[in-house]
Amino acid sequence: MAGNLPITRRDIARKRSRQRVQKIATRVALYFVSAALVVGVGLASYGAYIAAEFDASLNVIDDPFVEPTLRPEPTDFGALNLLLMGTDTRGSLGTNLNATGSRSDTILFIHIAGDRKSVQVISIPRDSWVPIDGYGTGKINWALSYGGVKLAVDTIEELLDARVDHVALIDFAGVKTATTVIGGVPVDNPVSFDVFDGRLEHFPKGPLVLEGARALMFVRERHAFAEGDVSRIENQQRFIRGFIEKVLSIDVLANPEKLTTLSRSIGKSMLVDKGLNSGFIVTLGAELAGISGDSVKFFTLPFTGAGMLGTQFVVHVDMPNLRQIRKNLRNDTLATYTQPPLPPTSDWP
Repeated sequence: MAGNLPITRRDIARKRSRQRVQKIATRVALYFVSAALVVGVGLASYGAYIAAEFDASLNVIDDPFVEPTLRPEPTDFGALNLLLMGTDTRGSLGTNLNATGSRSDTILFIHIAGDRKSVQVISIPRDSWVPIDGYGTGKINWALSYGGVKLAVDTIEELLDARVDHVALIDFAGVKTATTVIGGVPVDNPVSFDVFDGRLEHFPKGPLVLEGARALMFVRERHAFAEGDVSRIENQQRFIRGFIEKVLSIDVLANPEKLTTLSRSIGKSMLVDKGLNSGFIVTLGAELAGISGDSVKFFTLPFTGAGMLGTQFVVHVDMPNLRQIRKNLRNDTLATYTQPPLPPTSDWP
């Protein structure tokens, strides 16, 4: 799979770096940024106190990026790319600022257009088989375990040939707490399913309000579906939409106590780069204030199929469509991209 991947700017940079060294002598690695962004509306409304509470609760990673020469060039259009990863640490992020040993089971690449009139969210299947610097090829969610946030960011930048401006990692405990604070997340569940996690939980078809442990079950579950991780990704997208709608509701924004508690709970469950603070969120929230729900587009990174590769179940990235997505990201035209139908998958583990 790795041999079929097109050459990226990062590959070119590496080659040039090796050539320079040879001439001289020898050559010397988050489920709720969406939530944090909408909390920014509240931060702008209620001012310094809530902003300070949010900033004080954050766990900051000083340097989550590889050296600039190995990274894609910044966009020329003023667009922003945010990377949100959800991990399987279940509450331990605060003790491990590198998150080494954790796997990023939810990966969202959020592209905010330069004109601030649209937002595109790319869900990347966790089993996508991709190059991981220093480790050959592997599942994309392995990168976080191998080399922490830096390697995870590096892997996704190389895959999409797009620079990540800000990164956030959120653990499952943050989901549980935040949904309880806001009184549940409304979701229209398209299909009935059951989950067993110590006890049997039934999720009927139709409108649901999810909070606490039940919300976690909903966003984690994949075994109940023939489409496996594809169905889980779609449910996560539904959940995020519902979460944003609830946070933006008057019930939350008009309640300073609830908003303050939400800011703390989200902050405590996140690792972020040092630029992703309340000041950035307030500014971006103001820039996106007039955006409509129709201007926020979710899609899944296209793949050609899924199946066993040796002992591993993997998802094969659709290379022609990946090249188109890369081009759209470089030109800030991702709003025009249309995801092709995903292939049927009946063998998800």
